Amino acid sequence: MAGPRAWRAGAVQLEGVTRVLERLKRKARYSLFRQKWNVGAVRAPVAVVAGLEGAAAQAEAHGRIAWMAEDRAEFRADPFVVPLGTGRYRIFYESLLWAEDRGTIACVDWSEAGFGSPVPVLREGHHLSYPFVFEDGGEVLVLPEEGEARQLRAFPLSGEGEWGEPRVLFQGKPLIDSTLVRHGGKLWLFATHLDGSENEALHLYHADTLAGPWTAHPGNPVKRERANARPAGQLFEHKGALFRPAQNCASFYGESIVINEVTRLDQDGFEESAAAEVRMPEGGAYDYGCHTLSHAGEVCVLDAARLESTLSPALDGLGRLTR
Repeated sequence: MAGPRAWRAGAVQLEGVTRVLERLKRKARYSLFRQKWNVGAVRAPVAVVAGLEGAAAQAEAHGRIAWMAEDRAEFRADPFVVPLGTGRYRIFYESLLWAEDRGTIACVDWSEAGFGSPVPVLREGHHLSYPFVFEDGGEVLVLPEEGEARQLRAFPLSGEGEWGEPRVLFQGKPLIDSTLVRHGGKLWLFATHLDGSENEALHLYHADTLAGPWTAHPGNPVKRERANARPAGQLFEHKGALFRPAQNCASFYGESIVINEVTRLDQDGFEESAAAEVRMPEGGAYDYGCHTLSHAGEVCVLDAARLESTLSPALDGLGRLTR
């Protein structure tokens, strides 16, 4: 019979083998497969889709999500939505062509009858993503992520969802996924920075008006956590409380969305705690990540991913073996 020393040695050896196998699986996963993101829409309250009204209601809403038809050449992610009236909505999102590996902004109209045809909106010499939609004094604005260019611009929208000339809000800061909310008489901007900590270090800025000046929170970064920091869509109120979606990147990029209840947001402090989670069901069409949730009225839009083969569509299903 093996003694305690032999047992411990065997356990350590087994743990080492397990780590090696996991590294090999990760290497195979990301050399032969990639996250294929797509955009979906559903008529349901954001609190339901977010999971704040219980698992059953959330699952029912998730089961009704309509997804855009895929294009093998690109992925679509980071959706934000504006109403156009008569049951129509315009969804702005990041469009990335694999061959270019640089995001642009596109849009598509949606109603419960289905999606229209995608239309390019904005292309620059740098990466664009996360076209955050924000209303300021009756004006609807889109603030695409331009961290690579170290700037943040606001594009006004017409009533029909057309983009106007932008104005610069920030320069010199590599802001990632800038997300605005009014709270306590101030405007608050949540973002991470394109400095190697974009998936884990949350920064806060505040101003009296959108034109600034913007002041960095003295606690920056106010949060450092891969599983629950990077912005993942609009903040929203539910039953008198403020909630903030955040990306969970603990195991891999965009694994799920954590819904945090914000319990303190002022010039001296910031506190929040996890209240719910948005995670696509295992075995579904898109079950390898989701990282943006936004809404307009009773319509929610979100993105989700699956593993797609970089070699052939016939090999897509083998991605599950690497998980």
